[in-house]
Amino acid sequence: RDQRFKEEWLKYYRELPNNLTLCLICDPANEKKIKRTGLDYTVYWLWGLDGSGNKFWLDCVRDKLNLTERWKALKKFKKKYPNSRIPFPINVVGYEQYGMAADIQHYEEMMGIEGFYFNIIELGGNKLSKEDRIVRLVPSFEQGKVYFPEKGILYETKDGRVVDLVETFIQEEFLRFPFCKHDDMLDAASRIEDKVMETISPHDDGYEYEELGESFDDRFFHRQSQPESYGEDPWTGYCWLYRDWE
Repeated sequence: RDQRFKEEWLKYYRELPNNLTLCLICDPANEKKIKRTGLDYTVYWLWGLDGSGNKFWLDCVRDKLNLTERWKALKKFKKKYPNSRIPFPINVVGYEQYGMAADIQHYEEMMGIEGFYFNIIELGGNKLSKEDRIVRLVPSFEQGKVYFPEKGILYETKDGRVVDLVETFIQEEFLRFPFCKHDDMLDAASRIEDKVMETISPHDDGYEYEELGESFDDRFFHRQSQPESYGEDPWTGYCWLYRDWE
């Protein structure tokens, strides 16, 4: 079976379903992981799951963060949702098992100091290689069950660069796997397929997608050519991006 992800599998959403279960996947680049793999990007990937088995990529962090910065980014994610644009709370925070203990100890200390508490579950109980973990995403993409935000995800890195993480993911990882230099985002995204995540019950938004026909494509579709423009959501302050991909 061809393990490579295909560009024709990419699908995008303009609007989100009425109800989603939000799952935040955390893959930290702590000292142990850097020594073991040489990779130093921390990735926080936010999935939204609906009742029909669809996965919506909602938000993301990909940056070189130390322990203090990882806590601040994680807390920011928890506080960001729900909001006027995405009115759902983060239901589950899953954290990569490798090197998790030191991070969690610091987080629990900070929760006590700041009075901001939430539960974190451990991910990574399987013995699969990274490549085998990642290819678990292939069926979802191939079956058209994964949707990216049409407007991209703009993120300002520690060094002040503004990047579109959707474009970064597609060009640097998705289309180059398994020969990509970095696969941190693919690995983080793949954790939604961990067995522990099967216990999560996604919301049913009431839509029968197979019967919607063309009306379904008004909200969820393959990338269409759009003029490039930037803007900011007046309620949340989030930046958004339109980009002509042709």
